Amino acid sequence: MRNVNSYQDDDGSLHGVIGTCVDELGECLQNVGQDDKATREKIIRTLFEIYRFDADSGGIGIAGEAPGFLLEYTTDEGKETIAGWVRGSLSKITGTSWSDQFHRQGYGSFLLKLEAGKLDDEAYLRMCKETDRIHDMVNRLLDLGRVDEAVKKQLSM
Repeated sequence: MRNVNSYQDDDGSLHGVIGTCVDELGECLQNVGQDDKATREKIIRTLFEIYRFDADSGGIGIAGEAPGFLLEYTTDEGKETIAGWVRGSLSKITGTSWSDQFHRQGYGSFLLKLEAGKLDDEAYLRMCKETDRIHDMVNRLLDLGRVDEAVKKQLSM
């Protein structure tokens, strides 16, 4: 993926090829047996790297359905591994620019989906804060009946 940006792709043909590969990898992930751990790991890693490249490139749409395939066709253990990779990518975003905020929000959204049902309310709120997912935080605070906190967060945006 590191050379994708060096290719002049005005008509989107390279992105189309990558999108087709993502779709095929998703189908492979769906159909490969759980006992074939090596193949599954290679597919999952490849889909994640395509997702990461897309996210780091500003969400150019090259990843297509990769995040959905990773969410739908991986085990809980696989999701934990992917969540670790997402955290690694998040740890490299240290700035406060609009671009950095955009990246944190994108990774945060994926991380919240990967860990859905595993986070208690406080861990969920903490993750929202760390990844600038203020709307998600406000919604959870409202769900918890913590209206005053939700209003303060909303007003601080």
